[in-house]
Amino acid sequence: MDVCVLFYYCAMAEPSHIWIYIAPLACILIYWIRSYRALQTLRNLVPPSSEVPKNYTKRILVIVPFCDEVLHLPHLLYDLAHLDTLDLNVQIVLVNDHSRDRGEVYALEHNPLPNLIVVAHSTALPGKKNAILFALEHFDCDVFCTLDADARVPAHWLQSMVSNYHYSEPAMVIGQVTMRPTPQWIGRFQCTEWLLLQGLTIASAEKFKPVLCNGANLLIERASFEESGGYLRHLETASGDDMYTMLTFKRYGEGGIKMQSEANSAVEIQPIPTWKGLWRQRVRWASKKNLVRDKDVLLSGLIIVLGNLSLLWCALCSPFIPFTSHLFFLLLGMKCIADYGVADHIAKQRKQTFQEVDLIALNLIYPLYLVAVWIGARCYTPIWKHPKKR
Repeated sequence: MDVCVLFYYCAMAEPSHIWIYIAPLACILIYWIRSYRALQTLRNLVPPSSEVPKNYTKRILVIVPFCDEVLHLPHLLYDLAHLDTLDLNVQIVLVNDHSRDRGEVYALEHNPLPNLIVVAHSTALPGKKNAILFALEHFDCDVFCTLDADARVPAHWLQSMVSNYHYSEPAMVIGQVTMRPTPQWIGRFQCTEWLLLQGLTIASAEKFKPVLCNGANLLIERASFEESGGYLRHLETASGDDMYTMLTFKRYGEGGIKMQSEANSAVEIQPIPTWKGLWRQRVRWASKKNLVRDKDVLLSGLIIVLGNLSLLWCALCSPFIPFTSHLFFLLLGMKCIADYGVADHIAKQRKQTFQEVDLIALNLIYPLYLVAVWIGARCYTPIWKHPKKR
């Protein structure tokens, strides 16, 4: 009944006022259509093979920069020691990126496979990209993979990533990154958000229009990397070792980037434990916006931002403009339904569980969350792991 009254009020409103109702509704409808198309792509997805031919000759380098990660190194070293490297010519390099803890000492003392895992101390400038370039300068390879030090790696991960490269030899293979569930609300918030981000990552890459990737799980062909200039055009930008490289290879056409959607390719990262830390990370991500000129990234970001701001607009207008509170709940319901399909599909694929109440809470908080990140991106100059005030 309230929805009928709302549409009646829209029909009877002054022409100069009708945009107050139509504009946010149009934003949510566009968001809903985009989510539906992404869900259809995910449902029709056929994961590629995860088997590597015997006696594979390509030289593979796994690079793991770490900075103040001594708490995560025990799990990382355990996972790397149990990687399935059969028939692979692989070397693993842990690069100490100017850690202030005893991470390098721990890695040297507890290295389970010193003939396979090398611990190197970066003499380059601080930063993840400099650490990766340091490793490439000192170790030979045909392809290299990047991992984050806090990632949990399944035993078949490397086989899965290399198999995708072997059959098509793209410049980059995007691997899946999952979020470790936690009972705390901040962890549940991030896990629910991450399901939606992973859905967008997979669906866009399968359409040969990738808009997201994560440096915690990438495979890159060295020759293409060096031919494109590597990180030189954005070396001074905080992070961005993943997105800028992806956008460079995107210019190669449909064969430039592949997505490994097979389950064994997924690495698992843990949620950031504090809201301040989460905000800082997102500010660092948002700081890349000035260098991103890709139409697919801009369009996808615009749809997400306008979809969330339409909720905020209706919430702010509800005390002053009739029936905007009704419109707010209508749009909230539409957005939750659109997000639920994608989140539920990814959660089932990962054998994860998420609660519908978390999705509703996420949609209620997200508009303010985006505003806070936007303000932070304008007020802070982020550097790797530590933002500076301007």
